[in-house]
Amino acid sequence: MSYAELFDKDVIQRQFNNDRLLQILLDDRTYKLKRTKNVLPKNEIILEENQMHDKLYFVESGICSGSKEKQLIYFFGPHEMLGMNSILHNEASILTVIAMTEVVVWEFSKQEVMMKLMYMQEGIFYLYQDIRAKNEDLLYKIKLQTEPAETRIIKSLMEIGRLYGEEDQNNIKLQKEFTRKIIANYSNVTVTTVYIICKQFVEAGLLAPSLQICINKSALKEIINII
Repeated sequence: MSYAELFDKDVIQRQFNNDRLLQILLDDRTYKLKRTKNVLPKNEIILEENQMHDKLYFVESGICSGSKEKQLIYFFGPHEMLGMNSILHNEASILTVIAMTEVVVWEFSKQEVMMKLMYMQEGIFYLYQDIRAKNEDLLYKIKLQTEPAETRIIKSLMEIGRLYGEEDQNNIKLQKEFTRKIIANYSNVTVTTVYIICKQFVEAGLLAPSLQICINKSALKEIINII
């Protein structure tokens, strides 16, 4: 890779993604890492904020929540890493990460991953990529807090639906784990507010009248042109 390519944003995003990182961590030719593939049950606490941890996880399937002082900050899905934001061996986790569904993960030693990345000439870019992506998510979340409650809720539903929804020709269905209580926490509004606004969305044809959140794509397009 040339010097110019090494510092090109698009090249870095393409070459140093989490899937490529997993390939490197599973490659025993240069530096063999201990690893296990685990199935974690729903509601298991994977990382706990302010607690030391010595593991990193690659999510193969399932969804996790990431919170700080019980405020939901992130969701983590397939192809994402858990624990990269506190990778130093004496660094406590800044988030509590909980399995929202059954989750399949590759588990690695944090110290061994750090050693392998530092052994590689370009290993630091995998850390950079993770930090950059999480900063983008956090900046989006901060900006979202300046919006009215209705806009916060619909944009949160759109984001979750895009990342974790089941889409067909007419609808985007969120997994049942994304309850109105979860949406309220993530959007930083009260549960009552979410129920009231979701009822309005049902009356407007944006949401289906069901417990599981289901977004009508045609109605969503009209809303997007307004917000």
